[in-house]
Amino acid sequence: MKNLPESRQALHSGIGDPSHWQSSLTLIKYAIAAQLIGSVCYFVALRILLPDQIGRLGGAVMSILMASMGWHLLSRGKVQASVKIQAYGLWAIVTTVAIFVGGVRAPLVIVYPVLILMLGWLLGSRSARVMTGLTLASTLGFLTAGLTNILPPGLPSSTMLYGVVQIVICLLAWMLIRQVIEAYQDRLLELKKNSRELSMLAQDLHESNARLSAIFQASPLCIIISRLNDDIIIELNDATLQQFGYGRDEVIGQRTAADLGVYADPTQHAQLVQRLSDFGSVHQFPINCLTRDAKHIVMEVSARIIELHGEPCNLAMMADVTDRHRAEAAIHEQAFRDSLTRLPNRRVLSDRLRQTMSAAKRSGCYGALMFLDLDNFKALNDRHGHDVGDLLLIEVARRLTCCVRDMATVARVGGDEFVLMLSELSTDMAASKDQALAVAEKLRSSLAIPYHFSTVHEGVSDTLIEHHCTGSIGVALFVNDDASDKEVMHWADAAMYQTKRSGGNAIRFHLAVPLPQKPPLRDPR
Repeated sequence: MKNLPESRQALHSGIGDPSHWQSSLTLIKYAIAAQLIGSVCYFVALRILLPDQIGRLGGAVMSILMASMGWHLLSRGKVQASVKIQAYGLWAIVTTVAIFVGGVRAPLVIVYPVLILMLGWLLGSRSARVMTGLTLASTLGFLTAGLTNILPPGLPSSTMLYGVVQIVICLLAWMLIRQVIEAYQDRLLELKKNSRELSMLAQDLHESNARLSAIFQASPLCIIISRLNDDIIIELNDATLQQFGYGRDEVIGQRTAADLGVYADPTQHAQLVQRLSDFGSVHQFPINCLTRDAKHIVMEVSARIIELHGEPCNLAMMADVTDRHRAEAAIHEQAFRDSLTRLPNRRVLSDRLRQTMSAAKRSGCYGALMFLDLDNFKALNDRHGHDVGDLLLIEVARRLTCCVRDMATVARVGGDEFVLMLSELSTDMAASKDQALAVAEKLRSSLAIPYHFSTVHEGVSDTLIEHHCTGSIGVALFVNDDASDKEVMHWADAAMYQTKRSGGNAIRFHLAVPLPQKPPLRDPR
């Protein structure tokens, strides 16, 4: 019995949900009614045929009471208790009566098979086996007692009584058997109906799986299902294969995405796995990936943990957002960078200046802002055009960037105007001025080196251009001033214009006596 499936074991033991009893309640009622009718008929037959054997009426009366008790329990919903009281109680009554009226020759022993049938149908094979064992034991006991003359002398019974009991029991048994057959047929009809419904559900499920499979394969999103414990890919759609350039046979069930070298940055994949473990799902997580031909793409991953065939799996849906990321980077570049020189623009400079001024107030270290304007830029534009002028601006940006350390900010704020910001100079004003002057002088010297350009025109050979251009530089120091960033910018700008008016190629500090300058570099020609 322990090897039977749980549902079958529950059926045979009589333990199950209440629906197990729905088709048997009518049979129980019939059984109680049959016991009651049979007991009444036996009682009447005894009174008519054996009026002088009043003691034999006790069994009939007890059977009537037992049937009444079974009906009472059934009305209160105690189905199994009602069946057991009725069956085992009737068995005890029949056995007790048989002891005094002839043992196996007692008319009521014909009830035994009916009880076995009733218990087997209503409670299961275990109860039927118990009733069969009890009946065999009592029958063997009666036989042994009859052969050894242990039983008390049996009361005389008329042939008519035997006939009446046989007829009544047979009619009642036929009634019960008919009810069992009808109940069994109802069960068969119900099973056929359930079978048809299951068949329809199976068909719907098959069609649903086919639709889901078609949607899975037709989805423009890349979809990958992998085992959570070892990351082995167990399913993916055609869009994924096309996106990364792999064949289905070389991926499914054999390799992980990491084995294929899909992740350009493994730390991003580790972060994704950690989030998936912590929260059970991840939404729109960007990952840098590589295709089979080493093409760099950006995939946006949404994933969640699912259970497939009893195993936890990772269902990941990925969208290619490479173009969007490039567009966002371009927009960011346009918003914060000069389109020609790729230097920070005025917006970035203002933001960094405010941050540097706040830091200077806290640390007490001076900062310096340098405004730089090219002295001979317009002549180049007028003579050779704006394309050559752009080449000059690009070269100036390169030279300025090479002259300063990474902590400095170099920005382009106008046509030929550049700004350089230094931070964390000395806490002493004189020392800070010397540091700023050294950097400014380095810038001035670098800008004064001649520029050489090569231009190409249609139908004309390459033209070599040499241009001399210097810079006018204005410097403003700041530390814990109450001035705003715009005022500091104005200070440096004003100092630069003073330098410009005095001839250019020089350095001037705001509100300071002009510092001695080195003579301009001579034209090597």
